[in-house]
Amino acid sequence: MLNAVSLRFLFGGNMLKRVLIGFAAVVCVIAILSTVAIGTFAAGFKKGNYYIVDEELFGRARSGKNTVYYAYNAANELVEVFNTASLIGHKWVELSEVSENIINAFISAEDREFYRHKGVNIRRTLGAVANYIFRTRSSFGASTITQQVIKNISGDNEASVKRKFNEIMRATHLERLYSKDEILEVYLNIVPMSGNVSGIGMAAERYFGKGVNELNIAEAATIAGITNSPSRYDPYNHPEECKQKRNRVLYAMLDNGTISEEEYNNALQSELVVVERAENDAVY
Repeated sequence: MLNAVSLRFLFGGNMLKRVLIGFAAVVCVIAILSTVAIGTFAAGFKKGNYYIVDEELFGRARSGKNTVYYAYNAANELVEVFNTASLIGHKWVELSEVSENIINAFISAEDREFYRHKGVNIRRTLGAVANYIFRTRSSFGASTITQQVIKNISGDNEASVKRKFNEIMRATHLERLYSKDEILEVYLNIVPMSGNVSGIGMAAERYFGKGVNELNIAEAATIAGITNSPSRYDPYNHPEECKQKRNRVLYAMLDNGTISEEEYNNALQSELVVVERAENDAVY
């Protein structure tokens, strides 16, 4: 039987440490998810509470309508209906109209396994749980594009383990109902793009004066980078940060094999040039 000494002899101290940490992470994630699952269902979680609403909101998004958020007070009474349609610059585009540059940029930067997973990236989720426990990194993103769609159409972004667990369940449900292309199309059209801009259609026009099928690699990477933190990477207010983020997206595209090294170098050397900001471009 292999003991810790044997493992150290075979794999070395560092490998043993990684094995033990990995095993501990798996045990912890199972314990956490089990605890959350029991607590969630014990509290009265029902499929209709989330799934039916998600289907309605997803349908609204696909029809080109903006999200409506419902606010309730402590007594579970409806106190406000907030429609974003009056605040967000928006232009719906079909996925068939979107250039490969945009699709490659978002997939490479946000969710490389989008077309292979079932709504949740198990490997990255386990990594996020391990990081949550051991704090080996300052941040560790594990949300898939499908999970981001759930967050964006529902406005449910509470920073809690319970909310994250519910989001995972809701994402897998959404993937059973809709195709990957349908989910990606909705995602690209509702993703926040800084200021009063929502979706890649309006972002392409606002920042570059182009249609989404006309963006070059550098411009596509810029747009994909903005959504990671819309206020921080706003190309008007923070052009240098926006450019640095663009370059990281370009590297992700190179690393993911969607652009060549020559295309990467050419895009990397290009200046960030955006159209002049409109006078009525208010920020809400």
